[in-house]
Amino acid sequence: MQSERILNQWSPGGTTVAYLMIGHPTVQVRSPTTFNRWFREREMDAVMIAVDLMPGAVPDFFRALRAQVSVGGVIVTVPHKLAAFHEMDRLSRRAERLGVVNVVQRLDDGTLLGDMVDGLGFTGALRRNGFSPRGKRGVLFGAGGVGSAIALALLDDGIGVLDIVDPDQARLNALYDRLDRPAGACFTESRRHVGDADLVINATPIGMNGDPRMPFNGEGLSSRIYVADVVTKPEVTPLLTLAQSLGCKIQTGSQMADAQFAPLALAMGITHPDLQTKILTETRKSEA
Repeated sequence: MQSERILNQWSPGGTTVAYLMIGHPTVQVRSPTTFNRWFREREMDAVMIAVDLMPGAVPDFFRALRAQVSVGGVIVTVPHKLAAFHEMDRLSRRAERLGVVNVVQRLDDGTLLGDMVDGLGFTGALRRNGFSPRGKRGVLFGAGGVGSAIALALLDDGIGVLDIVDPDQARLNALYDRLDRPAGACFTESRRHVGDADLVINATPIGMNGDPRMPFNGEGLSSRIYVADVVTKPEVTPLLTLAQSLGCKIQTGSQMADAQFAPLALAMGITHPDLQTKILTETRKSEA
């Protein structure tokens, strides 16, 4: 009851810190809802708003952001992660290595600090679901912003072999170079069969917002394979629907988003004791 009263009575004012989420489209995003409930439950004077931003407007958006004193940070989703990277004043080592940004902190002097934590969210969700990539074989569809972050996180977590599939050979070559030509990764323009994999991941927008397609034809899927999708709407994509029907354990895009909450908040400069507790809990799970 107390929680509902807080949620119903609060309204933004002149002291409210705003956090934005930019993408195109934004109908599928869930971070604003998650963050706003979290802010309200802790009686924080903050709000997150989704902004459907046309791709060509990204440079102007970040130029204006430097002067927006009331804005604390920005979450960046498709298709703006590459464009955002080029507008940053400073970058984390992860973002610099990957060439993309999915979260921005605006410092007090207007400096924009970019980071890329998609991979942390993905591997955090794996841990929550009891799956360890160490020594396993994975097939990753998509070498874009989120795909590259997932690839780096999986390689850092000791995956044995990772096949990265993308029809854009130039993008594959660029990722290969950014990841320092990892011995455990194979880069290919197409792959139809995944039967020898332990982990299959869709890191593309395929299957989003009513798109009936899958990133591959489903050949080779079996109940022993763990299948993950980064798409958050619908909750269960065409790929995950097929995987469930075959008895596979699945991971939704929403589970990845939930696991990414604390890294996103910290990267935007949000401070609260609950965040440190959340990070500590996740760290203990990963070490168990």
